[in-house]
Amino acid sequence: GALLVTSGPYRRIRHPLYFGEIIHIFGVAILAATPAALYLFVVAVALQAIRAKIEERKFLASVPEYAEFRRNTGFLWPKVF
Repeated sequence: GALLVTSGPYRRIRHPLYFGEIIHIFGVAILAATPAALYLFVVAVALQAIRAKIEERKFLASVPEYAEFRRNTGFLWPKVF
């Protein structure tokens, strides 16, 4: 089966790569400073969230420990509580 990584950035967030991509896209949108860039940023965030949800369904089906990991970590942002 797949190995579940729970250390490093995965200690607090389930999708740190997608979070980093969102930050990157946000920076590009700020640099462009146009309404179209803001719109594309919103679309990109939505697509990353959909991508992560699809990935999570696969993990839940194939990695037994993933359900517990999911309860204890944030989705695209660290859990506050």
